[in-house]
Amino acid sequence: MWVTCYTDASWCPVSSKGGWAYSIVSDRRRFAKSGHCPAWVNCNNTAEMSAIVAGVYRAVREDDSVEGVSVYTDSMAAIDYLRYYYGGVPSLRREDWLLIRDKLYLILEKYECMIKFTHVKGHRYGRSKQVYMNNRVDQMAGDARLRNTSGNTDT
Repeated sequence: MWVTCYTDASWCPVSSKGGWAYSIVSDRRRFAKSGHCPAWVNCNNTAEMSAIVAGVYRAVREDDSVEGVSVYTDSMAAIDYLRYYYGGVPSLRREDWLLIRDKLYLILEKYECMIKFTHVKGHRYGRSKQVYMNNRVDQMAGDARLRNTSGNTDT
């Protein structure tokens, strides 16, 4: 069974605080979660990738029949970097990004799961499910960032 995972993050460079969110949809259940970005997250791309890893982990952990996760995100940088384990943009091999990518592929290997990325244009209006869900996780991530006043994390 494949599940769909919508992810987004919200980052404020002035305060260096962020929030992430995911919403997972399958034939069996739906659930969503948001939280503060950990202190080691230091940019919007790292926050976006962290949201993807959190969503994928929750999807495969909750149901052992998951064969694959279709990730919908508005972050092309995250897609480009995470799409292939040994891929990504060579000039952007930041240590934190490498750790996130390693964590994602360890999860996929452990749970024998595949992943597919789809880009959704962010901050759009429309009637499609992808636009609605992207706006929903965007709002959740923004709310989590605004709650992140102490620097503590929910992760």
